[in-house]
Amino acid sequence: KVDGVDEAAFRATCIRLRDVDSFIDRTNATVKALEERASKASDERSHIHEQLEASSVVTAALQREVDAIVAVVGEEAVKREERDQALDEALANTTHRDAHAQHVAHHASTLEQLQ
Repeated sequence: KVDGVDEAAFRATCIRLRDVDSFIDRTNATVKALEERASKASDERSHIHEQLEASSVVTAALQREVDAIVAVVGEEAVKREERDQALDEALANTTHRDAHAQHVAHHASTLEQLQ
């Protein structure tokens, strides 16, 4: 025979069991959602890693291009400097020759005037 106290205790236990079942269901749903988020994050991390590797390859290629350009520009700068020095020397020689020629012409003119 079940009395009222036993029945009330049984009902209370059933309610607690339903609450526990509900809690377990919510927890399982949360765990599943977290696992899905973790899987998605892992996929995104892999994708980012692949992009990073590709970026590194592109960066290395661009650095090689920059190095080549710098080398060419450096060579051109050296050639330009050598050309400028040669022009400066030629100009100095021309100026010296012109001054000498003017000096000789002045002496010639002075000699003509004296004769």
